[in-house]
Amino acid sequence: HLIPSPRQSGLHVEFVSTWDLDEVERRVAAGKGRVKMICMESPTNPQMRVSDVRGLARVARANGAYLLVDNSIMSPLLSQPLELGADIVVHSATKFMAGHSDVMAGIAASNNADVVQQLAFVQNAEGAGLAPFDSWLVLRGLKTMALRVKAAQANALEVYEFLCNHPSVVGVNYLRPPGMHAIQVDAATEHEKRSHGNANWEAEARLHFSQARGGGALLSFEMPTAKASEAVVRNAALFKNTVSFGSTSSLIEIPAKMSHASIPVEQQTMSPALIRLSIGIENAADLIQDLAQAISLAVVENKELQRTVSQSFPLGESLPPRNAHAVGVSMPTWDDVIAYEEGDVQVHSKLTSGYPRFVFLHAVKQLFAKAEELFAEPGETAMVFASARVALRFQQYLDTPGTQCHDLAAHGAFAVTFPKEQFDKAKKFWQHTGEIPSSRLAAAILEVIDLTCYENKRKPVVGGPQQQQQQQ
Repeated sequence: HLIPSPRQSGLHVEFVSTWDLDEVERRVAAGKGRVKMICMESPTNPQMRVSDVRGLARVARANGAYLLVDNSIMSPLLSQPLELGADIVVHSATKFMAGHSDVMAGIAASNNADVVQQLAFVQNAEGAGLAPFDSWLVLRGLKTMALRVKAAQANALEVYEFLCNHPSVVGVNYLRPPGMHAIQVDAATEHEKRSHGNANWEAEARLHFSQARGGGALLSFEMPTAKASEAVVRNAALFKNTVSFGSTSSLIEIPAKMSHASIPVEQQTMSPALIRLSIGIENAADLIQDLAQAISLAVVENKELQRTVSQSFPLGESLPPRNAHAVGVSMPTWDDVIAYEEGDVQVHSKLTSGYPRFVFLHAVKQLFAKAEELFAEPGETAMVFASARVALRFQQYLDTPGTQCHDLAAHGAFAVTFPKEQFDKAKKFWQHTGEIPSSRLAAAILEVIDLTCYENKRKPVVGGPQQQQQQQ
């Protein structure tokens, strides 16, 4: 859904393999001065491809364009793209900066005064500043970021060694320091596993460590089939099956079905058998044992593959595998929301253990119903967003006649009404962006509506003076 929305704003987006510098140069030259920004991520998520930041900065400058780098995977501790020539660097502060999967935030940084001034103006004009408590949570996380990144990266190296040596794993993607002898992996075996997804992995590893100080805590690997990979994820106990990364807790997912599911299948470049791991700060031996038992169950032939959690699982220094605390900021599917509301026990267990923000949904659902009551015409439904910016972006995304924004006159929130037949498309916006009011905001808006008798604005007053006074 990235392509249509910018076009409506007069922008054109093209996708290019940024790790192929020659291809980027050809595409920029073909643009004949129309290219205004090159956006990149290095290493890429989840295939860990490496792009030349210095080279891309040179191409951007030579053609009057900005270079923007998403540095979320590395964090400022392991990579500082501004020093390599980037104009703008963005971070998902949800990840390593906050580090506890309890806040959604983003950071944009630049050493160009004009860019900073423009960003500040837009942020002020749109009211898109981070809330005080969320800011406090990010500041709290920054105090321990160095310790967490160091511990998670050390764990990732041990997990990488285990996966390279496992006979059932066909491919592994991770950036370890070249010439490092601390891990025990046969060179031929490592080359076979790393070349499965990227034949140029050695050159890219050398490039990476010329512009970064570590491999980070994100890695991916492949099983022989998508079915086997799904079984690995299903049988993991200490790893939590959710999106996001950079948390104290270790997470596991299949990108083609979760974090990257919004990309049409025919446009996906990753294998459906690719598993992404975000390594946390638990005991490395516990993480390896959990992966070992999950992989063993996945490769057992002629047996029903069911989730099996041993009650005697050795926890060592790790958190309990059934820890109900925040394990990943992600959004449940709409079908799960409905099943939860209908009392489905299995869905209730799934959501309360894997979706820390799910607790807000009851108040939000009430707010959606109230907005529909207030504004929707027959055949329409409504969704509520925390700001005019998000509401307008949602309206632009739907691109459907009859879609209208309505000011709730409460805490800056806006409702958007749209035809009910567009509901499935609307759900995808909510699910993949996470742009939905918090429970606190939803409750506060409902309170304002109740106190101001807001609903009376649409209800005509009938009858004589006495009846009118009673209705008021």
